[in-house]
Amino acid sequence: MKKGDIVFVSGIVKDGLKAIPIDNVGPKYITLTIGSRLVKFYIDTLYQVTKYSATYRIYTTEQAYYDEAERNTLTSAIANKATQRGRTNQLPLESLRTINSILDSVTP
Repeated sequence: MKKGDIVFVSGIVKDGLKAIPIDNVGPKYITLTIGSRLVKFYIDTLYQVTKYSATYRIYTTEQAYYDEAERNTLTSAIANKATQRGRTNQLPLESLRTINSILDSVTP
């Protein structure tokens, strides 16, 4: 990423993104102008630099935002289905083995 590149910022408009050019890229931080404020983001995580809860998050593409949203939705849905009151006890043992194998293959 370099100065002038466009990134997509969540947290400015409700349920969406806003395209904003990068003002500055340093060794550790990216700086954007949001409204009249300069806002810093960590270059390695793209999270806002703040002592408190972050207001903004940046993405290099719009698709990255939508992929993260879908990933969060699916993860939550899978966790909820797997942990509903005794539901795992109702799943066949072979299904549990398959689920475990899939998870083992994608986690370090």
